[in-house]
Amino acid sequence: MSDIDKAIKRIEEAAAKQRDLTVEESRAIKDAVTKASREARDNVKAEYKTRRAQIKKEVKEAEKSIKEARVRIEKALGSRGRSSSRAPRGSRAVQLEKYFRDNPGSTVSQAAKSQGVSPNSLYPVARKLTEAGKLKKDGSKYKAV
Repeated sequence: MSDIDKAIKRIEEAAAKQRDLTVEESRAIKDAVTKASREARDNVKAEYKTRRAQIKKEVKEAEKSIKEARVRIEKALGSRGRSSSRAPRGSRAVQLEKYFRDNPGSTVSQAAKSQGVSPNSLYPVARKLTEAGKLKKDGSKYKAV
């Protein structure tokens, strides 16, 4: 083998080594970018989780403050500030007795529809009025006595 052939062979080997180093460098860069991306994603997730927990805590505190303020306002206003979906005690009985006085032979369901309430809320009232002798029941129909 001549000196020229040896020199060419050395150049080819050096080029192969350089190519191998370039491939290794590329892999190292790719791995470094992948690792950095993973770390950045994990950091963002952790920050999001922390911020979300902080916001939830702030919302709970705000809801608690609102509830406390409402209680203080209702207390300051007394019973005027309260609104209840319940009818005043005894008013359903009075309404039901009046309904059956005005509409003898009607059912509890019909009375409930006219008053805008559930029939299930009036059946116990009708039973008590019947036991008290204020209503008379004939089958499913009632009339005031």
